[in-house]
Amino acid sequence: IPLATGKMIKGQPAGIWRIYHDDGSLSACGELMFNPDTVIIDPELSDINNELYRIELDCDPMYSTEDKNGEWRYYWGNATLSSTGVYNRGKKEGNWTSCYDNGNVQYTGIYLDGEKEGEWKGWHYDGRLRSVENYVRGQLHGECSYYDGERWSQVTGAYSEGNRSGEWSLWSKDSLLMQRAHARGLPRG
Repeated sequence: IPLATGKMIKGQPAGIWRIYHDDGSLSACGELMFNPDTVIIDPELSDINNELYRIELDCDPMYSTEDKNGEWRYYWGNATLSSTGVYNRGKKEGNWTSCYDNGNVQYTGIYLDGEKEGEWKGWHYDGRLRSVENYVRGQLHGECSYYDGERWSQVTGAYSEGNRSGEWSLWSKDSLLMQRAHARGLPRG
């Protein structure tokens, strides 16, 4: 069973590639850009006429993260979607979704130039809301809420450039304020 299938241009992986788990199930699917800086030494992977053709490899395709472009989908070994989103010249861009192996969404959010931006939502394995966070240039910034539902209902507060700031509150399941504390710029954790 090949671990990857795709096309080559001038001895380089390019175009749509499918990468497989050891058991043959699909692991990832996405587009690789032709990158003249990628060097492939193995003569079996080189195309003498520099023509576009389909190959099957017995090893992982030789590409760098910078070569990823367009929509990519990743899969769990049980064939359920693991994550999906778009790369723009190797950087995550736009809406991304990650899922648990049971198919439930783990998180959703937006990447801008490879960094988290704006509102990100996360869910527990069973589908209950876990968090609502806000990011600016990849750092937590602004109002955030975390949900447990087991011992407590919600923790709310704010971040400033990746550090907790201002007042944080812990709420009970029946919406009663249990605790309030001032963060004073403590790091996340």
